[in-house]
Amino acid sequence: MSKLKQYAATVAVMAQVIVASAQDVPASPSHEIIAATTDPALAEVLRDVVDRNPLIAVAAARTEAARQVAPQARALPDPQAALTAFILPPETRVGPQRATVSVSQHLPGGSKRKLRQRAAIEETVSSSAETEALRLRLVTRARKLYHEIAYLDRSAEVLDSDLGVLNHFEELARTRYASGTGLQQEVLTIQAEITRIDVKLSELASRRAGRLAALNALRDRPGAEIAPSPTPLSTTPATLNWADLRNRALAFRPEMTSLTASARRADTEAELAGSRSSPDFMIGLTYGWIDRRTDVNVPDNGQDILGLTGGLTIPIWGGSNDAGREEATQRRLVIEEQRRATVTSIDQQLEELRGRMPELQRQLELFEGVLRIQSEQALISAVAAYASGQADGLSLLDAERTLLDIRLAAERTRTDLSIAIAELEGVIAGPLGLRLQSGQLEIRNSKFEIGRIQGSATDVAIGTGGAS
Repeated sequence: MSKLKQYAATVAVMAQVIVASAQDVPASPSHEIIAATTDPALAEVLRDVVDRNPLIAVAAARTEAARQVAPQARALPDPQAALTAFILPPETRVGPQRATVSVSQHLPGGSKRKLRQRAAIEETVSSSAETEALRLRLVTRARKLYHEIAYLDRSAEVLDSDLGVLNHFEELARTRYASGTGLQQEVLTIQAEITRIDVKLSELASRRAGRLAALNALRDRPGAEIAPSPTPLSTTPATLNWADLRNRALAFRPEMTSLTASARRADTEAELAGSRSSPDFMIGLTYGWIDRRTDVNVPDNGQDILGLTGGLTIPIWGGSNDAGREEATQRRLVIEEQRRATVTSIDQQLEELRGRMPELQRQLELFEGVLRIQSEQALISAVAAYASGQADGLSLLDAERTLLDIRLAAERTRTDLSIAIAELEGVIAGPLGLRLQSGQLEIRNSKFEIGRIQGSATDVAIGTGGAS
């Protein structure tokens, strides 16, 4: 085969690999999530994770290595050539034979080359899906760390603002104490509360440093700093169609794609084991150089020899073939159990999120719509009572601590809801089109196809009513 033909064959095989990969892995879930991210700072972090994380680079290189196996699997074995020079030449009727040269080609039978190529393509698809599964896991982990850092920043802002309130209270307490209408204990208690807030701020800074280091490790940017954007506000509630979400997860999770490709590879290996009972073939050409006889003149004196050789293997040892088929069968069973475990894990995660997300939303609505308003009014009343001498400093601090605790709890709940959304998008392998807005989930028109599960291409929109 000429170099041009070899190159054309390689290009054709690689095209099959690319087409097979495109059929099995629709679109990169991690890149879809990044494209749907409206926070520029978070999007930059996630792009760094996908582009720079060393674990992803290793997995991508492993996939590229697997991609190069298919052209090798389909290629014919190299032909063999042999040259024999006779030191003691055998005498033939037409003269002494001086040398022979032979060329032979081994031809695997029983579609072995095609099956090996198919198995290699499925391995490439499986490896590519595993790489995407790793990207998706690391993107989800980075999103959770980012939301934690944003929570710590917002909590620090809440504590800073509370510190300003406490400093004002300390001035009031000092004024009352100087005028003889207040107690020194009130001043000392407020000062102790200020110290407590300072300690909390120091703890938040320490926790932020740890989470930032973990996030920078994921994006391979040691020492980098980020400034999380504030959470947008809105009040649009919505419900989720969890059956549609489960269908999407089963259709587009990279782990499911990998297991499907691995199952097809096991089936192909079983066929390959069966094809070993088919013989392989060999064809060859032999040319021999003959010297002329000098002792006598015979017809065709010194005529060279040209021979055609053919052969085949005799597959009589069937035990190895049976073992190969059994090995492929057991691998298929392993894959089916892995698939069952993956489906169980998806169902467990969705069930947990289905119970947790509505509760977080309800709590956030309670914190922001009821408790915060009540605690702010209680603090205003406590300040007025304290200024008029009708309440002591302890009552003032109790009102301040109540409001502070509610504000911090609201930030924690908002963060937990953001993390839950990130986890849910990781479970279903794609963006929901959700924005966390003042504790609510706003559903945008985010459509996806679940036709690969239902047997036809059907657009299903995530919304309050399910399919649209």
